[in-house]
Amino acid sequence: MNRITFMYWATLLMAAPLFLLPAINLFAHEKPTSVQPKALATVVNIDESLLEVKQVVDKLRTAIATGNTALAEEAMFERVSIFEQGHAELFRAEYLDHHFKQDVIFAKAVSSVVTSSQTKVEGTLALGTAHTTTDGTYKGTTIKNAGVETYVLQLQTGCWRVEHAHWSSRKRQ
Repeated sequence: MNRITFMYWATLLMAAPLFLLPAINLFAHEKPTSVQPKALATVVNIDESLLEVKQVVDKLRTAIATGNTALAEEAMFERVSIFEQGHAELFRAEYLDHHFKQDVIFAKAVSSVVTSSQTKVEGTLALGTAHTTTDGTYKGTTIKNAGVETYVLQLQTGCWRVEHAHWSSRKRQ
């Protein structure tokens, strides 16, 4: 298993417990009563939530492709964590002040296409994954990459926002 495949699966496995949380019965040791404990997560319309989550991820992708800082701010929580190519930024302002600018320059020089994606919503948490291809020329170097993306989103005050994003790529063969 190569490093990128390992990181992809490790990220998915780290996020998996977040989706199991609503299914865990924290009151299993107690005797049943006529009063049921409140649900651990807010009930949401799954079809609407899937669409909203996809729109937020697309909003972040569009922000990077166009250099729209305000759009990127809308898509992410203040305490977002961004993992990319072995680097980590743990705040929206940190990402926008540093790596975002480099991502915009790169995105404008190449063409990226999402070749497949999946989204899962459980209560107020969502997981989005995608495979991408990127082609073009950047700083005189031909780019022909395959990439993977992972997004963890949370619903707060009626709005989905990115809480964590992880982007990774490798040269296509």
